[in-house]
Amino acid sequence: MGYNKGKDNPNWKKGKSKKIYYCIESKCNNKISYCNYLYGNKRCQKHASQLRSSTRKGENSPVFKGQIMHEGYVYIYCPEHPEPKKDKLYVKRATLIIEKKIGRYLKFGEMVHHTNKKRTDDRPENLKLCRNQSEHNKFENRPRDPKTGKFMKTKRRNA
Repeated sequence: MGYNKGKDNPNWKKGKSKKIYYCIESKCNNKISYCNYLYGNKRCQKHASQLRSSTRKGENSPVFKGQIMHEGYVYIYCPEHPEPKKDKLYVKRATLIIEKKIGRYLKFGEMVHHTNKKRTDDRPENLKLCRNQSEHNKFENRPRDPKTGKFMKTKRRNA
């Protein structure tokens, strides 16, 4: 006949298998559940989370496409750039395009202005290099407070 099924099986104990499964990492004696072992998770919770956090970030992630969106801007994965922003791995796509156009990295204080005010439109003809925040504010055409002369805060339109 072969093997016994269900309660007749010698490894059966109150609806569960008696067999104990351990983490496959060396020098780890943590037990793992039968369900985890059955579905291919042969590491304890500690080692599984370490594996996920170390091998599935950035380029190693299965869903990585080389860019992310943040506050309406497109950021490109570029860890070798001298001034990366956004967790020190990403640079704005507009910055990379304008740097390629002018043939150098941006200096401290320089910024990129989108002439049509659409943050995702990074065509070279839509980008303008501004020397500082003051020059950039002139392009933005934001209203000034008549009493102080400072630029007033306005709500941005979603483009």
